Amino acid sequence: MEAAPVPNPSEEPAFDVLGEPFLRSVDKEAPRPKLPVGVADALGTLVVVLLMEMSESVKWLAVYPLSQWRHLVATEVARGPAPGTDVQARLRRLARNAARAEVSQDGRLSLPRHLAARCGIGRQVTCYPRLDRLEIEAGNTLPEGPDDPKDLALLSEFMVPLR
Repeated sequence: MEAAPVPNPSEEPAFDVLGEPFLRSVDKEAPRPKLPVGVADALGTLVVVLLMEMSESVKWLAVYPLSQWRHLVATEVARGPAPGTDVQARLRRLARNAARAEVSQDGRLSLPRHLAARCGIGRQVTCYPRLDRLEIEAGNTLPEGPDDPKDLALLSEFMVPLR
């Protein structure tokens, strides 16, 4: 069996599906949010879902197209060992929080249950399209627009006139 070619870390694959964040309802028994057509098409049918943790209370899922995941791993390998660690340890840490997933023909993303549970995903998720991945957070975390009059009024209280 022939090994898959190793991606060149300097050639970043295209994903580029920037767009507005969107909310999706999720069935608790099977976390499968329905994605917009453009996002589902850009991800492809096989993806890698990675649990990202900033702290114990700040977690989200990063969904990478398979080509983008391969690029991420190749970049980690190309970086070489960081002081005090080796490449294998970094790759094991990366893989420990990752799992393969599928996007069905109707655009439903099957989130791995163990990662969805660790991320706290319940009945609703907020999805953020990024340049190289789709980020998914538990709940309704859509930011209010910057043009919201309440926000502008609050900000104006703290503004100091320029002289």
